[in-house]
Amino acid sequence: MIFFNLFFSLFDFNFVWADVSYPREFFVIGKKIPSARLYNQYGEIVDLETLVKNSGKKVVILSPIYSNCPHACNPITQSLRDVVDEITKKGRNDFLVISLSFDEKDTKDDVVRFIKRNDLEDFVSGGTWVVLFGSEFQKILDAIDFKIERRGEIIDHPNLIVFLTSDLHIWGFLYGINCYVDEVERKLDKVGKDTL
Repeated sequence: MIFFNLFFSLFDFNFVWADVSYPREFFVIGKKIPSARLYNQYGEIVDLETLVKNSGKKVVILSPIYSNCPHACNPITQSLRDVVDEITKKGRNDFLVISLSFDEKDTKDDVVRFIKRNDLEDFVSGGTWVVLFGSEFQKILDAIDFKIERRGEIIDHPNLIVFLTSDLHIWGFLYGINCYVDEVERKLDKVGKDTL
C-alpha cells in the first residue's frame, strides 16, 4: 500500500519534482517528536506537547504545509478537511489536526488567510484543528524525516500526513494529496488503541 501511494503520488498533478524524499519510516516510527514553541493561528505562543496534552485527544493528525503553497498544500488540506467533516458529523472527536507551517516567512496573517481559503474556521473555533507556525518547526520536520527544499518562493516537499499518539510518538503516515474517510478512520482506531 505504501509503494502504491508513493508511486501514484509521483503522477499527481500537484507533485513538484525536487530533491526531496519521503520519510524513512523504519528510522522514525515509534520515535517521539520533541516539543517545540510555536505560534498558533491567534498569534499566541504555544508549547506543542502542552497543546496536545491539554486537548485531551487520543490521536494527532499532523499535516506539514506552508500557507502560500501554490501546489499540493491546499488540496491536501481540503481533502483532509472533507474527511474530518464526515468523521466529526458521525460524532467522533478523539483526534486533533495540526497543520504545521514549514515556511519561516509565514506570519499570523498568512495563517489566517490559509484557514479562510481552506474553510477551516469552524474546525479551528471548535478545537478540532490548530494551525501552527514559527521558527522551531525544523525540530518537528527532523523528527519525522520530512525534507524540504526552497526554490525562491516555492518550497518543494513530500505530500503526506502523519499520525501521532497523544504523547507525540510517530505512529504512521499517509501519502499523497487525497485522504479517504475509511482509511483515516482505520488509522485513528489503531492509533487510539495503541495510545491506551
